[in-house]
Amino acid sequence: MMDLLLVAFIIVYLLKFVRSDRNRERRKQKKKIKINVEKVIEFQKGNRIIGDFVLTEAAMPIPGNTVQPKEGFRIDEWESDEQDGLKRLRAAVSAEHIFDLFTAMIIWLNDAVSLSIVQTDYEEGKIYYYFAYDKDVPVLLSIFSNYRWMIQNNGEVIFTFATESKEVECQLDDTKIFTFYAWNLQPVIDFLAKFGIKEDKKMIFFPERGYITFSSTEYSEQLAKLVQDLNIDETRVIEMEKEEESSGKSGPKK
Repeated sequence: MMDLLLVAFIIVYLLKFVRSDRNRERRKQKKKIKINVEKVIEFQKGNRIIGDFVLTEAAMPIPGNTVQPKEGFRIDEWESDEQDGLKRLRAAVSAEHIFDLFTAMIIWLNDAVSLSIVQTDYEEGKIYYYFAYDKDVPVLLSIFSNYRWMIQNNGEVIFTFATESKEVECQLDDTKIFTFYAWNLQPVIDFLAKFGIKEDKKMIFFPERGYITFSSTEYSEQLAKLVQDLNIDETRVIEMEKEEESSGKSGPKK
Protein backbone atom coordinates (compact mmCIF):
# COMPACT_ATOMS: atom_id res chain seq x y z
CA MET A 1 0.00 0.00 0.00
CA MET A 2 1.29 3.41 -0.88
CA ASP A 3 2.95 5.36 1.90
CA LEU A 4 0.29 7.40 3.68
CA LEU A 5 2.47 10.49 3.75
CA LEU A 6 2.72 10.54 -0.02
CA VAL A 7 -1.03 10.08 -0.37
CA ALA A 8 -1.55 12.97 2.03
CA PHE A 9 0.89 15.09 0.00
CA ILE A 10 -1.02 14.41 -3.21
CA ILE A 11 -4.40 15.27 -1.70
CA VAL A 12 -3.15 18.41 0.07
CA TYR A 13 -1.39 19.59 -3.07
CA LEU A 14 -4.36 19.05 -5.34
CA LEU A 15 -6.99 20.49 -3.05
CA LYS A 16 -4.93 23.45 -1.88
CA PHE A 17 -2.26 24.42 -4.39
CA VAL A 18 -4.27 23.65 -7.52
CA ARG A 19 -6.99 25.94 -6.22
CA SER A 20 -4.66 28.66 -4.94
CA ASP A 21 -1.23 29.02 -6.57
CA ARG A 22 -2.31 27.73 -9.99
CA ASN A 23 -5.61 29.61 -10.03
CA ARG A 24 -3.94 32.87 -9.05
CA GLU A 25 -1.38 32.38 -11.79
CA ARG A 26 -4.03 31.56 -14.37
CA ARG A 27 -6.11 34.62 -13.54
CA LYS A 28 -3.03 36.70 -14.40
CA GLN A 29 -2.68 34.88 -17.72
CA LYS A 30 -6.30 35.19 -18.79
CA LYS A 31 -7.21 38.61 -19.95
CA LYS A 32 -10.59 39.85 -18.79
CA ILE A 33 -11.74 40.96 -22.21
CA LYS A 34 -14.83 40.32 -24.23
CA ILE A 35 -14.01 37.28 -26.37
CA ASN A 36 -15.83 36.48 -29.59
CA VAL A 37 -16.02 32.73 -29.01
CA GLU A 38 -17.32 31.99 -32.51
CA LYS A 39 -14.37 33.85 -34.00
CA VAL A 40 -11.90 31.85 -31.91
CA ILE A 41 -13.58 28.56 -32.86
CA GLU A 42 -13.41 29.51 -36.55
CA PHE A 43 -9.74 30.40 -36.11
CA GLN A 44 -9.16 27.10 -34.38
CA LYS A 45 -10.61 25.10 -37.26
CA GLY A 46 -8.27 26.55 -39.87
CA ASN A 47 -5.20 27.69 -37.98
CA ARG A 48 -4.22 24.99 -35.50
CA ILE A 49 -0.89 24.55 -37.28
CA ILE A 50 1.50 27.38 -36.41
CA GLY A 51 4.90 26.85 -37.97
CA ASP A 52 5.88 23.27 -37.12
CA PHE A 53 3.71 23.25 -33.97
CA VAL A 54 0.16 21.85 -33.90
CA LEU A 55 -2.26 23.13 -31.26
CA THR A 56 -4.79 20.77 -29.68
CA GLU A 57 -8.53 21.38 -29.63
CA ALA A 58 -8.31 21.98 -25.86
CA ALA A 59 -7.01 25.54 -25.82
CA MET A 60 -6.40 28.39 -28.22
CA PRO A 61 -4.71 31.79 -27.90
CA ILE A 62 -7.09 34.68 -27.47
CA PRO A 63 -7.10 37.42 -30.14
CA GLY A 64 -3.98 39.54 -29.70
CA ASN A 65 -1.88 36.71 -28.29
CA THR A 66 1.14 36.64 -30.62
CA VAL A 67 3.23 33.98 -28.85
CA GLN A 68 4.79 31.51 -31.30
CA PRO A 69 4.16 28.02 -29.82
CA LYS A 70 7.12 25.65 -29.89
CA GLU A 71 8.42 22.51 -28.23
CA GLY A 72 10.72 22.82 -25.23
CA PHE A 73 10.78 23.23 -21.47
CA ARG A 74 11.44 25.94 -18.92
CA ILE A 75 12.34 25.68 -15.25
CA ASP A 76 10.45 28.25 -13.20
CA GLU A 77 11.31 30.06 -10.02
CA TRP A 78 8.37 28.69 -8.10
CA GLU A 79 7.93 28.74 -4.35
CA SER A 80 5.39 27.21 -2.02
CA ASP A 81 5.24 28.04 1.65
CA GLU A 82 4.44 24.46 2.60
CA GLN A 83 6.85 22.70 0.20
CA ASP A 84 10.17 24.51 0.68
CA GLY A 85 12.59 23.96 -2.20
CA LEU A 86 10.08 22.33 -4.53
CA LYS A 87 10.89 23.16 -8.17
CA ARG A 88 8.69 23.33 -11.23
CA LEU A 89 9.42 22.43 -14.85
CA ARG A 90 6.91 23.09 -17.63
CA ALA A 91 7.13 21.53 -21.09
CA ALA A 92 5.23 21.92 -24.35
CA VAL A 93 5.04 19.51 -27.26
CA SER A 94 3.12 19.59 -30.51
CA ALA A 95 -0.32 17.95 -30.46
CA GLU A 96 0.77 14.83 -32.33
CA HIS A 97 3.31 14.06 -29.58
CA ILE A 98 1.15 14.71 -26.51
CA PHE A 99 -0.36 11.28 -25.99
CA ASP A 100 2.95 9.50 -26.66
CA LEU A 101 4.67 11.64 -24.04
CA PHE A 102 1.72 11.19 -21.69
CA THR A 103 1.96 7.38 -21.82
CA ALA A 104 5.78 7.43 -21.73
CA MET A 105 5.57 9.56 -18.58
CA ILE A 106 3.40 6.94 -16.89
CA ILE A 107 5.82 4.17 -17.90
CA TRP A 108 8.74 6.29 -16.64
CA LEU A 109 7.11 6.49 -13.20
CA ASN A 110 7.59 2.71 -13.14
CA ASP A 111 5.64 1.88 -10.01
CA ALA A 112 2.15 1.64 -8.62
CA VAL A 113 0.79 5.03 -9.66
CA SER A 114 -1.60 7.28 -7.77
CA LEU A 115 -3.46 9.77 -9.88
CA SER A 116 -6.02 12.52 -9.79
CA ILE A 117 -8.31 13.92 -12.43
CA VAL A 118 -9.61 17.44 -11.93
CA GLN A 119 -12.58 18.40 -14.08
CA THR A 120 -13.84 21.97 -14.17
CA ASP A 121 -17.44 22.03 -15.30
CA TYR A 122 -18.12 25.64 -16.20
CA GLU A 123 -21.77 25.02 -17.03
CA GLU A 124 -22.49 23.54 -13.59
CA GLY A 125 -20.06 25.86 -11.80
CA LYS A 126 -18.37 22.93 -10.07
CA ILE A 127 -14.91 21.36 -9.86
CA TYR A 128 -14.76 17.57 -9.62
CA TYR A 129 -11.74 15.87 -8.03
CA TYR A 130 -11.29 12.16 -8.73
CA PHE A 131 -8.58 10.18 -6.91
CA ALA A 132 -7.25 6.69 -7.61
CA TYR A 133 -4.42 5.03 -5.69
CA ASP A 134 -1.87 2.31 -6.43
CA LYS A 135 -2.85 1.60 -10.02
CA ASP A 136 -0.63 -0.75 -12.03
CA VAL A 137 1.05 0.91 -15.00
CA PRO A 138 -0.04 -1.73 -17.59
CA VAL A 139 -3.65 -1.36 -16.41
CA LEU A 140 -3.51 2.43 -16.72
CA LEU A 141 -1.97 2.26 -20.19
CA SER A 142 -4.64 -0.17 -21.35
CA ILE A 143 -7.44 2.07 -20.08
CA PHE A 144 -5.98 5.34 -21.35
CA SER A 145 -5.41 3.88 -24.82
CA ASN A 146 -9.18 4.05 -25.32
CA TYR A 147 -9.31 7.79 -24.59
CA ARG A 148 -6.43 9.25 -26.58
CA TRP A 149 -8.33 12.05 -28.29
CA MET A 150 -10.27 13.05 -25.19
CA ILE A 151 -7.10 13.24 -23.10
CA GLN A 152 -5.30 15.56 -25.48
CA ASN A 153 -8.29 17.64 -26.59
CA ASN A 154 -10.48 18.13 -23.49
CA GLY A 155 -9.90 21.64 -22.18
CA GLU A 156 -11.77 21.03 -18.91
CA VAL A 157 -9.54 18.37 -17.38
CA ILE A 158 -6.18 18.12 -15.59
CA PHE A 159 -4.36 14.81 -15.03
CA THR A 160 -1.82 14.43 -12.21
CA PHE A 161 0.35 11.39 -11.36
CA ALA A 162 2.74 10.47 -8.55
CA THR A 163 4.49 7.36 -7.23
CA GLU A 164 6.19 6.33 -4.01
CA SER A 165 9.51 5.53 -5.68
CA LYS A 166 9.99 8.86 -7.50
CA GLU A 167 9.75 12.12 -5.61
CA VAL A 168 8.05 13.85 -8.51
CA GLU A 169 4.56 14.88 -9.46
CA CYS A 170 3.64 14.89 -13.16
CA GLN A 171 0.77 16.80 -14.65
CA LEU A 172 -0.93 17.37 -17.99
CA ASP A 173 -3.03 20.47 -17.56
CA ASP A 174 -6.13 21.76 -19.35
CA THR A 175 -4.06 23.63 -21.96
CA LYS A 176 -2.01 20.45 -22.55
CA ILE A 177 1.18 21.78 -21.02
CA PHE A 178 3.17 19.19 -19.04
CA THR A 179 4.23 20.27 -15.56
CA PHE A 180 6.62 18.46 -13.21
CA TYR A 181 7.07 19.29 -9.52
CA ALA A 182 10.16 17.88 -7.77
CA TRP A 183 12.96 18.75 -5.40
CA ASN A 184 15.42 17.34 -7.95
CA LEU A 185 14.48 17.95 -11.58
CA GLN A 186 17.47 16.22 -13.20
CA PRO A 187 15.64 12.88 -13.69
CA VAL A 188 12.83 14.81 -15.41
CA ILE A 189 15.31 16.62 -17.66
CA ASP A 190 16.93 13.30 -18.58
CA PHE A 191 13.50 11.82 -19.37
CA LEU A 192 12.55 14.73 -21.64
CA ALA A 193 15.93 14.58 -23.39
CA LYS A 194 15.01 11.14 -24.75
CA PHE A 195 12.26 12.86 -26.73
CA GLY A 196 14.47 15.69 -27.93
CA ILE A 197 12.77 18.22 -25.67
CA LYS A 198 15.33 20.87 -24.76
CA GLU A 199 15.47 23.69 -22.26
CA ASP A 200 14.72 27.23 -23.35
CA LYS A 201 15.16 29.62 -20.44
CA LYS A 202 13.32 32.39 -22.31
CA MET A 203 10.46 30.19 -23.46
CA ILE A 204 6.95 31.64 -23.27
CA PHE A 205 3.97 29.29 -23.33
CA PHE A 206 1.05 30.69 -25.29
CA PRO A 207 -1.40 30.30 -22.33
CA GLU A 208 0.72 32.85 -20.44
CA ARG A 209 -0.52 35.55 -22.81
CA GLY A 210 -4.19 34.66 -22.58
CA TYR A 211 -6.18 31.72 -23.82
CA ILE A 212 -9.61 30.17 -24.02
CA THR A 213 -10.34 26.50 -23.37
CA PHE A 214 -12.78 24.20 -25.13
CA SER A 215 -14.49 20.90 -24.53
CA SER A 216 -17.45 19.07 -26.03
CA THR A 217 -20.38 17.02 -24.81
CA GLU A 218 -18.72 13.98 -26.36
CA TYR A 219 -15.48 14.54 -24.43
CA SER A 220 -17.40 15.09 -21.19
CA GLU A 221 -19.20 11.78 -21.69
CA GLN A 222 -15.91 10.05 -22.44
CA LEU A 223 -14.37 11.50 -19.30
CA ALA A 224 -17.25 10.10 -17.23
CA LYS A 225 -16.61 6.70 -18.79
CA LEU A 226 -12.87 6.96 -18.10
CA VAL A 227 -13.55 7.74 -14.44
CA GLN A 228 -15.74 4.66 -14.29
CA ASP A 229 -13.11 2.46 -15.97
CA LEU A 230 -10.42 3.63 -13.55
CA ASN A 231 -12.46 2.47 -10.55
CA ILE A 232 -11.90 5.75 -8.73
CA ASP A 233 -11.28 5.50 -4.97
CA GLU A 234 -12.47 8.95 -3.93
CA THR A 235 -14.49 11.82 -5.40
CA ARG A 236 -14.86 15.37 -4.15
CA VAL A 237 -16.98 18.18 -5.57
CA ILE A 238 -16.29 21.85 -4.89
CA GLU A 239 -18.30 24.88 -5.96
CA MET A 240 -16.33 27.22 -8.20
CA GLU A 241 -15.35 30.57 -6.79
CA LYS A 242 -17.43 33.43 -8.11
CA GLU A 243 -14.32 35.16 -9.40
CA GLU A 244 -13.44 32.15 -11.53
CA GLU A 245 -16.99 31.90 -12.85
CA SER A 246 -16.89 35.46 -14.13
CA SER A 247 -13.37 35.46 -15.59
CA GLY A 248 -14.36 34.34 -19.08
CA LYS A 249 -11.88 31.50 -18.97
CA SER A 250 -13.72 28.95 -21.09
CA GLY A 251 -15.84 28.79 -24.18
CA PRO A 252 -19.00 26.76 -24.54
CA LYS A 253 -19.05 23.09 -25.33
CA LYS A 254 -18.95 22.47 -29.05
